[in-house]
Amino acid sequence: MENHLAKKDEECKIMKEEINLLRKEVDHLNKSLNSSQTLDDILSHQIPSLNKSSLGYVGEPSNINDASPDPLKNKDDLPREIYV
Repeated sequence: MENHLAKKDEECKIMKEEINLLRKEVDHLNKSLNSSQTLDDILSHQIPSLNKSSLGYVGEPSNINDASPDPLKNKDDLPREIYV
């Protein structure tokens, strides 16, 4: 009877260790998932680089394909304060 009880006690100890390992793994996966979710939230709230509304410029938003590498080439698109 004591031998049977010792065997069950050992099984219980092994299962408790396994539960602890699984909990650590779940915690690690939750942190990883949370970090990924946070990064997705940050990226979804980014403002496009051509959005100048916070600088006081009021105009139609330009398309990336319409942007010219030379800002003086499209003077009509720039606010007057920049090139005067």
